[in-house]
Amino acid sequence: MSLKGIRSWHPIRALDSWWLRVTPKRRLDRSPANLCTLIGLMCPTLAIVLVGPVPNSALSEMPEYLQIWMCAFIFFGCATKFYGAMAGSKYFRPKMSVKQCYTYGFIGAPLASSGLFVYGYFILAFTPNFVAALSGILTPMLGLGIGLQALLYFLEYRRIDHAEEVLIDQAKAALGENDSDSMG
Repeated sequence: MSLKGIRSWHPIRALDSWWLRVTPKRRLDRSPANLCTLIGLMCPTLAIVLVGPVPNSALSEMPEYLQIWMCAFIFFGCATKFYGAMAGSKYFRPKMSVKQCYTYGFIGAPLASSGLFVYGYFILAFTPNFVAALSGILTPMLGLGIGLQALLYFLEYRRIDHAEEVLIDQAKAALGENDSDSMG
């Protein structure tokens, strides 16, 4: 890079240039918040499945078997979504289509969301006061966010499906025109 190039380089312009290059390839499931949330939910829920719930917690009213099952739901739902988010990348299952990846996203979401909603119910139902309930709202909101994101995956799946149908129809029409040209 020349001295003039160094002076004209600016981190914001470089970031803008990078974003313009990668935006058409961006996927809904690969946002940093989504990936961090999935990993952040998978780790503690796996610990509870393997070791059991903490004996002295706000969830003392929730039966132990139910805590373990809900953690299993959350873990397997998030793991399914994480698998879909990582698949189709350069290093993991590179030939998997985006539609297939999004399918994993909306298959795993009901499991994770249902586990989080049950946990949220027990946290909020057995919270002693309003201020403590404010901290308990995170769990059901995570469940809602995962469910709403699954809806976006579903809509994007349908958009891709529709775009593929249009391209197929256009290709068939072009082939049909070529066939009639060769006959005449």
